[in-house]
Amino acid sequence: MDIGLSPLIATDRGDLLGRGFLRLLAAYDTEIQNIAKRAQREGRKLSQVPEYREAMGRLRGFLKNEVNRLLNRLVALHAPAVLVVERLDLRSPELSRRMNRLLSNFGRRYLKE
Repeated sequence: MDIGLSPLIATDRGDLLGRGFLRLLAAYDTEIQNIAKRAQREGRKLSQVPEYREAMGRLRGFLKNEVNRLLNRLVALHAPAVLVVERLDLRSPELSRRMNRLLSNFGRRYLKE
């Protein structure tokens, strides 16, 4: 099983799960970047901006739900005895530095659970 951004999961049998993942992630990234820009113009810290905290919460929820949904689908399709995950670099030049930092941690975090 390979973990990536487009698709999120690819199997050795040719299954590609989560094909629209990068597109959805880019939409979250754009929303979060716009909130961050507005907060910076106003001189506010991101920790004090409720819209930013809510958007980050939605993003984290999306990541966790999407990874778990696709893993459940993978198990339902093939019923593997063991899952072997390659350790890949989950970054994309299409996303912001903040989003790439979040992604570099998300893969390991949700797949270990």
